[in-house]
Amino acid sequence: MPHFTDKRFEALTHPIRYSVIFKYLGQLSSLMAVLSSVPLVVSLLSGEYLIGLRYTGIIILLIVLGLLSRNIKIPANVQTNEAMTVAVMVFVVSSMLMTYPLMESGIAFQDALFESVSAVTTTGLSTLPTVEDKPITFLFSRSWMQWYGGLGIVVLSLALLTSPGFVAKRLAATQFEKEEISEGARIHAKKVLIKWYYVWI
Repeated sequence: MPHFTDKRFEALTHPIRYSVIFKYLGQLSSLMAVLSSVPLVVSLLSGEYLIGLRYTGIIILLIVLGLLSRNIKIPANVQTNEAMTVAVMVFVVSSMLMTYPLMESGIAFQDALFESVSAVTTTGLSTLPTVEDKPITFLFSRSWMQWYGGLGIVVLSLALLTSPGFVAKRLAATQFEKEEISEGARIHAKKVLIKWYYVWI
């Protein structure tokens, strides 16, 4: 068996502390609550109140998780494997939660889950034969999730919920090269938002 001395490999062998995972997932829940409020407003304006009710339940749940995480005390250092786990869990949790309001559009759970995962990961795939008969909130929600999904959800999470320094670098290490990390999470967020701005205009 080869002998691994790479410090990056050794960092992945440390046991994951669940308090760290729950703490940062709780903080990211607050961001998800803010992002979910936009489709809620669209559902209310378009008169699709049942979809809006589901978004309201999701938002309340996210806010509660965010408040509960405030009481969790964690050490100053965040391990690489913990940062990677948080990054993955963001995609998993957001996809599962957004499946619930999508189901109100008359699609089965497995189809709603596929649409949600496809949107959050920005793959753009769909199992639906047509979307022309779907509610306005469904169409907007899927586009909205594609907008903040992928790289954007990680960058915005870092920019809004973590301060520059060790923790931000740890979380960003799964997405950026070392020379890019030194610029800081907020600079990356600014670059991404500028690119999105020129795409949308």
